[in-house]
Amino acid sequence: MKEELKPMWAKYVQHKSHSKSRGVDFQLTFEEWWDIWDKSGHWQDRGRGLGKYCMSRRKDQGPYAVGNVFIQSNSDNNIQGMTGRKRSQETKDKISKANKGQIPANKGKPAWNRGIPKSQWKITQ
Repeated sequence: MKEELKPMWAKYVQHKSHSKSRGVDFQLTFEEWWDIWDKSGHWQDRGRGLGKYCMSRRKDQGPYAVGNVFIQSNSDNNIQGMTGRKRSQETKDKISKANKGQIPANKGKPAWNRGIPKSQWKITQ
C-alpha cells in the first residue's frame, strides 16, 4: 500500500469495525470506499460535528455497498435519521430534565469555535 493511503486505510478499517458493531453489513472494498470519498471532494471535511461530512446509506437501510451509499453533511444525515420518528413522552421528559438549567454549548462562542466553516460565517456588528 502506498504510504499516502495509510491514513485513509485506518479510517476505512475503523468505519468497517463500527459498522459491524452496529450490526450493519459492510461490503465495500477499500478501493470502492476510497473512490466514493475521493470523488465526493469532501475527504478533508470528513468527521464528526457541524460542517463535517459522512458516508450515508440510502434511507439508512441495507449494507454499506456500492450503489447504496453516498456522502452527505452530518446535519442532513441527522435530519434524515430523525424524519418520521416519534419520541415517547418518557424520552421527551428525560431530554427536558437533562437540559434544564443548561447553557447551550455554543452560546457566546465565535463561529470559528463552533465548527462552522469559514464560508458560512455571518459577520454582524
